[in-house]
This record gives sequence, C-alpha cells and structure tokens, in this order.
Amino acid sequence: MSKLNSLDDELLNSDLPLHGKMLDYLSWAYSDLCDDVNKGIFAEWLVAKILGLNSTRRYLWADSDLKSEDGVRIEVKASAYWQSWKALNPDGTTKDLSKVVFQPDNKIRFSGLIAKNTIDNHSQEFGALKSDYYCFCFHTEKNYDAWNAMDLSKWEFYLVVAGDIKTKSVSLKWLRENGYGPFSPAELRNYWTSCNLNKVNECL
Repeated sequence: MSKLNSLDDELLNSDLPLHGKMLDYLSWAYSDLCDDVNKGIFAEWLVAKILGLNSTRRYLWADSDLKSEDGVRIEVKASAYWQSWKALNPDGTTKDLSKVVFQPDNKIRFSGLIAKNTIDNHSQEFGALKSDYYCFCFHTEKNYDAWNAMDLSKWEFYLVVAGDIKTKSVSLKWLRENGYGPFSPAELRNYWTSCNLNKVNECL
C-alpha cells in the first residue's frame, strides 16, 4: 500500500511541542517552482493533467515519468529562462537582477535523455532512451517579478517520438525548427488524442 500523507496530517509523538502539517512541509520544500528540481516535477504533473492521464502519484524510481493506461511511456523535461539560483542568494534575498544575462534560445538544451534502467542498471554498459515519447516544456517569462509556473500561457510544449531523437540532448532551436511544437495545453491535448498517440500499437 502506498504511504501517502494527507495535507492535514500533523507531526506526532514528539517529546517537544512541535507544530507542523504536511502542507507546511510541502510549502517549505516545493513551493518555489522556479527551482530547477521543483520545476521539473511540476512539469511532470502538468503534462499528466494536460494529456488527461490517470496519474495518482509520482514514482521517483520509475524509468519513465508518466505512462498512459495503454502503456505508452512519456518522459518530461522542463527548462526556462529563469532558475531560482539566478535570482536568489542562499539566504533568500534577491540578487541584482539587472546583471542577469539570459542564455540565447539557440543555446538552450534539454539533457538527461539517455539513462540506464533504474532497477537493473548493473547489466547495462550504456544508457538508452527509455520512453516512447519525450515532452519538452519551456517557460518563456523573462520578467522575474511576473514569473509564475501556474500561468499556462507562459509555457510552450513540444512532443517528440523517441525514434526521432539521435543525441543525448536536444536544443530548443531544434524542437522549433523541426515542427515538434510549440503547443499550447489545448493543442497538445488535441494532438495527443486526435493522432491516437496514447495507443501503444499506434505510437511508434
């Protein structure tokens, strides 16, 4: 049985008078969606919502981030002009944002596409593409004060079949030039469903 806490679960059985709920922990650890790690996890959840997948929880150890009911495996990668480390000092204060220089679009890449099997990785000398589709998510906001991961108008989505990927990483420029997007949420959902990409025997 999955050990999932509810948002109202509280700290228990402490010999100190501590007060804290699961919601407090999640806010402390994961509320900064501009952070690279959190941004990636948020993108996985967001793509599941957009594609209408019945994903009830995240499995950190899975070979693919998402899977359709028909077994189609989807890997999700996320990037943005902003990352928290560019804007914030370790103590949480804001840096001089006027000194931040954005990487040009033709230099932005999505990496980590090649990986070993998470369960039986000792039998593999080299990694491989482990999903059927790769969904690349890019947040386009350049104004840090306006940055909001929940604003879906700022996200671009790109969908690539694994067979089209020949390198360990792909660039934003390559995705755009080869017509893999950008899709809005509705466009991505329509493409996924109208082309029957959610069917195993039709997706490869």
